[in-house]
Amino acid sequence: VAAIRTARNLKRGPRPVALSPEELDRKSKPAPDPDPELSYLKAHYGREFRDAFEATLASLPERRRNILRLYYLEQLSSVAIAKLYQVTGAAVRLWLKQAREEILTETRRLLGQRLGLGAAELDSVIGLVQSRFELSMSRILKGPIA
Repeated sequence: VAAIRTARNLKRGPRPVALSPEELDRKSKPAPDPDPELSYLKAHYGREFRDAFEATLASLPERRRNILRLYYLEQLSSVAIAKLYQVTGAAVRLWLKQAREEILTETRRLLGQRLGLGAAELDSVIGLVQSRFELSMSRILKGPIA
């Protein structure tokens, strides 16, 4: 009996630990940046990055936006999306890869154009804002699926 209980407990995994309200509040707040200049740069470039990213998503063809919406927002698998479009799962995965590449390329182009930065500086800016960047794609991608 003890062995069976031990096996069941191990299979179930560790029990969640109850946190006090103070611990929950502390864990839900992001840690402040120790460097005020870094905070300013993240906020400034974050807005520019968000604007370029949103413009890129808005300029995508409707079909590509729909596929991204189904995959990222509705969390459908590539196989499920493939059934909707009557193609293979590999085709959907290729479409998603192409969409991600197009989004990255166009966002980098727009951001570089707006900020007047070279490739190395642009990589630094993207790395700077990427760690704290919170973008809701749902606002851009939501809408009826055609």
